[in-house]
Amino acid sequence: MPSVSLTRVPIWLWIWAGLVGVMLLLRPALPLDETRYLAVAWEMWWRESIAVPYLNGEYYDGKPPLFFWLMHLGWWAFGVNEWWPRLLAPLFGLGALVLVRAIAGRLWRNHAALETAPLLLLGSFYWAVLCASAMFDMLLGFFALLSVHAVIRAWQDGDARNFIVVGLALGCGILAKGPVVFLPALFIVLSAPWWGHDSRNGRLTWRRWYFGALGAAGISALVALVWLVPMALGSDIDYLKNMTVHQTAGYVTESFSHRRPIWWYLTVLPFLLFPWSFWPRAWLALGAVKTMSGDPGMRLCVVWAVTVLIVFSLISGKQAHYPLLMFPAVALLLARLLPELDRGRDGSLFVPAIALIAVGALWTAAGRGMIPAASAAWLNQVPFHVPYVAGAGLIGLGLATALARGSVLTARITVLAVASCAMVLVLAWGVMRASWPAYDMRPAGAYLSHLESQRAPLAIAASYDGQFNFYGRLRTRLDKITASAAETWALAHPDGYIIAFYAAEHWPPAAQPVPAFQSLYRSGGMAIWRARDITQYPQLAQTFRQFR
Repeated sequence: MPSVSLTRVPIWLWIWAGLVGVMLLLRPALPLDETRYLAVAWEMWWRESIAVPYLNGEYYDGKPPLFFWLMHLGWWAFGVNEWWPRLLAPLFGLGALVLVRAIAGRLWRNHAALETAPLLLLGSFYWAVLCASAMFDMLLGFFALLSVHAVIRAWQDGDARNFIVVGLALGCGILAKGPVVFLPALFIVLSAPWWGHDSRNGRLTWRRWYFGALGAAGISALVALVWLVPMALGSDIDYLKNMTVHQTAGYVTESFSHRRPIWWYLTVLPFLLFPWSFWPRAWLALGAVKTMSGDPGMRLCVVWAVTVLIVFSLISGKQAHYPLLMFPAVALLLARLLPELDRGRDGSLFVPAIALIAVGALWTAAGRGMIPAASAAWLNQVPFHVPYVAGAGLIGLGLATALARGSVLTARITVLAVASCAMVLVLAWGVMRASWPAYDMRPAGAYLSHLESQRAPLAIAASYDGQFNFYGRLRTRLDKITASAAETWALAHPDGYIIAFYAAEHWPPAAQPVPAFQSLYRSGGMAIWRARDITQYPQLAQTFRQFR
């Protein structure tokens, strides 16, 4: 069996492995998103509910089920564990890097973009953050890239059968995070007469092109129906409406939770795309797009990036991770353009290096005393050395970046990509080392698991996102009550327990007696109170503060 030389493994694969491996060891699943998704997968698992996701005994309409199904696949093979669900998204992130390289190869054959495009994508700060998180975005990005790759294959090879792959990819994307997966491929297909010029294979007529695209849409709908039909039969009409209407049209016309102005992404993208947005050479490269306007691949990537940004800007509901679908297009554009402007040594690396040094200096100078203690309860318990070690780490990264001014373009891109991923790890270490007790749900989950084993009734005086369910392997439904109803619930369940959240300014609770369990929780704290204590000390319920 032939051996594989480690020197032939691409550098971006090493960077990915280091980023993901350290992040998995560095922290547990974090509330509220990661622990929520683990909780939904766990409840579907023990309920043996394949079609309908559940959370705390109720239908969960936040996301489609593909991510949860893939978690179940690993649990079926390895047993219920935490590492497999947290490794899934990074694996799809790795697949996205492979696909962006394949797209670069399709667009520009043996160009240097083949090796630099994955580096430019992985090195984008926010892509690196989400690549190491148990979120849906890497699944969405993978299937969107797979559909784009298949569209390009259909265009270049003149084979409409590639639209079958497009349809399957889009269908899986719908099951991963909804119809948003259509955005890149849809606009690329529609604008093909503009970006394609004469590069289309003559065997594929315009009629076959657009009929193939319609066929892909039909295939994607069939894939989605594989889930939607049994889901509708196993739930109710309200849940079906929530999953199909609320999660699409609702966010287009009226945000339910993340309403922001149309220009909002222009203010955050420079930080999400660090270090490339802070690298003058990258801006010079993008400024040269007009000089290569005849390149079909360049036009395709411009359509891809611009239309995705416009669509997400027009949608009222905005989150930082929504425009992630444009990141591969930006990476491909830079990968194609940077070699055209490269003239050897590049002093402009000083700019992202100075940005790193500045962030590190601010972090170090702030320490713990300059941050208002009321903003987060855990700030009062931060180990003395943490801000200084994390700040020194960022300053060290900046200095190393400033000194690493090689004459080879790929080396400079590699330096910036490594610096960006290392920045993610340093920030993650600094934040997690400082706030670990406030974001580690395992102790509270273990205590609730103990109470569940004693058949104790459980309630929570707040909204609930399932943050304790997976780590506690809970099967008991937590009753959601208001603080004003706590005494009534306690009288009806004298052997029960109530979970209460507190804002930072009200933590720790001054009331007596001592709670059965208490810990820091996010920016505030949480306590688990005995029902009998609440009936004896009614003022306890008055101390509850819903955490938002």
